Amino acid sequence: MQQRTIKEVLEIKGIGLHSGKTVNMRLIPAEANHGIIFKRVDILDLEESIVPARYDLVRDTKLCTMLINDLGTRVGTIEHLMSALCALRIHNLLIEIDSFEVPILDGSSKIFVEKISKVGVCELTEPRKILKILKPVALKTDKWEVKFTPADSFILNVAIEFNNLVIGKQAQCFDVNNGDYSDISAARTFCLEQEITYLQSAGLALGGSLDNAIVVGKDKILNEDGLRYENEFARHKLLDAMGDLFLCGYEIHGEFTGLKCGHESNNLLLREIFKDSANYEIETDYSSIPLVVATNKAVVAKY
Repeated sequence: MQQRTIKEVLEIKGIGLHSGKTVNMRLIPAEANHGIIFKRVDILDLEESIVPARYDLVRDTKLCTMLINDLGTRVGTIEHLMSALCALRIHNLLIEIDSFEVPILDGSSKIFVEKISKVGVCELTEPRKILKILKPVALKTDKWEVKFTPADSFILNVAIEFNNLVIGKQAQCFDVNNGDYSDISAARTFCLEQEITYLQSAGLALGGSLDNAIVVGKDKILNEDGLRYENEFARHKLLDAMGDLFLCGYEIHGEFTGLKCGHESNNLLLREIFKDSANYEIETDYSSIPLVVATNKAVVAKY
């Protein structure tokens, strides 16, 4: 399979979850081997404005996945968009944005998938590259446990446990390459009702509402329409994990297991994998790629 990008420019506008302000974002097709790169158009200096979507630039994971480049420029709440790009196998994109956070939209990946699918995806001439997990890699603390093991697909297993009657214990599994992402994409972010006052007093979650998050009380869901899935909380955590792990820069062949996982644990696992080249290899997938022969007049594809 070849690397992919989108067919045409896509504009997305919405509220920033933490700022509460309107954010304008443009997804722009990019050439092969460009990768996924954010550009803050509200910052004039070119070097300062560029923030590649890379795991090693994740420098804050408290309430979202936040990229921060070496000059201090931030782009956060990227995980839902990155999850959609992972599911659609989009490897190359320039994302222009006029704020420090991606629009929250409805709190899931659903709208991103719908909008990208509408403009379409196209294949480029270069083969895709795959992060292939070669041996088990695990991390564990008293709060969470994450691991990767070898697999021929990208498989995620997520289990959560909250001291809340509504959420409790939940689990979800998903095979990215062989599953239906609509089973995951509409799962929304969530918060506990008692956390809202504290967050907003700290200048956070100012754009949060029942339109873009599930709000969980002590014994009920506050959203009028209830849940989209019976275990929507676990599905959303899996959605987040997909986005966080796609920051490796490649498609993945490996099985991820996350127990009470979150943005911090997901990123630390990627860092642990890349510490030792014995843990992985980067595989170039030449299957279905035409042999391209350069001539003095044109490039001729021979199948």
